[in-house]
Amino acid sequence: MTTAAAPVLAVSTNWPVSPVPAGERSVLIAHAQVAAANRMFVAVADRRAAERGVDWVCGTSVAGPRGYPLAGPLLKDTPAVPAADCDLAEAGDKAAGPRNDVRRDRRTDLH
Repeated sequence: MTTAAAPVLAVSTNWPVSPVPAGERSVLIAHAQVAAANRMFVAVADRRAAERGVDWVCGTSVAGPRGYPLAGPLLKDTPAVPAADCDLAEAGDKAAGPRNDVRRDRRTDLH
């Protein structure tokens, strides 16, 4: 991830359906939440509607800078546009507690 201060990461995805344990969401949805660990909003636009025999997760969603869903995921094949109020200033707070900071703690000398 960059050390720049982008408040939103927009991701276009093609997540095919795979087996998921009962009561759980697709692990692919969790990937968007992990990206939010960078303390930024993540907007995911996933496919819907079966195509050539492939079903899609329909994981269109918005996650906040603390990793929790703000809108979606849809998880069903229906036309929709999930929307969420996003205070972009929230993404500027990179603190993860009193001793940790997502940006300052990066070891850019190692990557």
